[in-house]
Formats: sequence, structure tokens, C-alpha cells
Amino acid sequence: IIFNTRGVLPYETIHNLERRQIPFFINKLEYLLHRSTKHYKEQILFILFIPDEKQTPLTVEKNQDNSIVVPKWGSVIFYNKNNSDSEYNDLNLIMKQFLAHFNQLLGIETIDQWINLRTIENYNNGRQTLSTLSQLLLSIPNIVIDDTMAKKVHDSVDLLEKCEESNQHNDCQQGRLLADQVFFDPSLLKLLYFPDDQKFAIYVPLYLPMGAPLAWALFNDIKFLINIVRSNR
Repeated sequence: IIFNTRGVLPYETIHNLERRQIPFFINKLEYLLHRSTKHYKEQILFILFIPDEKQTPLTVEKNQDNSIVVPKWGSVIFYNKNNSDSEYNDLNLIMKQFLAHFNQLLGIETIDQWINLRTIENYNNGRQTLSTLSQLLLSIPNIVIDDTMAKKVHDSVDLLEKCEESNQHNDCQQGRLLADQVFFDPSLLKLLYFPDDQKFAIYVPLYLPMGAPLAWALFNDIKFLINIVRSNR
């Protein structure tokens, strides 16, 4: 909630905020909020702007809702306070308007639509994770799947299949969660960084100095046995 708004609007006596003035207004709000750069992608702002008495009533050009919605930034609702006792009802209307702005910023119209989008996302990501895990097991044979992880894999597949049939959000969510738990299990991650070819590269420098004398001694023994066999003939 922002009030005592002198200096925020382009002019102190303005009563209609024009479209060309909106970028200037947003920049002024950012200055008041003192947000750091990292917060720009982490926050959506919902601001209730209460104009100063000299600027009341304040309207927005060509906007019946008297508000501003900025994609990937947030929204501003201008509330022209009066002396009536309707502030409680006004607050309910404002919160409903903020909820509509929230849905608009997310690109959805209703909560049901958002749940459907999340269900589809969880289903696709869960299937992708299981598919990647299957390819990983084929490429690295020495990965061991214990009984606990195997059960999670089977449960994840069952839940995702149920989700495909019934489109239930909880099934997709749990199926994706189980798939992620198996894929990011610490025992699998250890083997990811030490496959057979890397193990070979690590152990060769250790055993090569010892293996060379043994190989030479074996060669001499074989040569000695061959000479004995020839001499007996």
C-alpha cells in the first residue's frame, strides 16, 4: 500500500494518468520500493495506490478498472478514498481485482485452468525423468537399483498412468516427485561421476608401474619353459 503520493505522479494536480506517463510512474514506484536487481525475476508486485487529496479522484486513461497491469512486473490499483463507510466493501472488491490481475499475469483465467496446466507439466516432466533414467541405466550398466528405488519407480509409473487416464493433479504430482527422488538419489549420482572408463583411467597409473615388472618376469618364465622343452627333445 502506497500513500502520501506527492512526487510520485508526474504533476501534483494531475487527475488523469495518461498512457504515455505510465512508464514514468512505474519508474517512480521502483525508486520508492528500493528493490535489488535479483528480485526482478522473483517477485510480482501488487500495489494499492492511494492518491493524495489534491490528486483525488485519480483515474487512468481508457481504463474503467482504474488500474495498471504490467507483464512480468505486477499491477497497481488506484483507490480514491472518500469519507464514506464503504472501505470494507471496497477492500473486498480490491482483493478480487488483485486476484484477477494475478491470473492475468500467470496467463490463466481460473484456478481450474492453472491446476490443469500444472497437471500436464507434472505428467510430462515425470515421464521425461523416467525416460532419462532408463537411458542412463542402459548406458552405465554398473548402476545398482535397490528394492526401495525400484518400488519408487514402479509407483511413479503407476501414478503417471493413472494420471493419464483420470487427469488427477495429485497423481501426477506424486508420480513426478517419486521419479525425481529416484533420479537424484545420492547412490546414483556417485556412479554418474565414476563410470567404467573413468575408473580405468584412474587405476591404470597406479597398477602400470607394478604390472610392467610382473609382465617381464612372466615373459622370462615362459621363455625359460620353452627352452627346457626344446632341450628335452
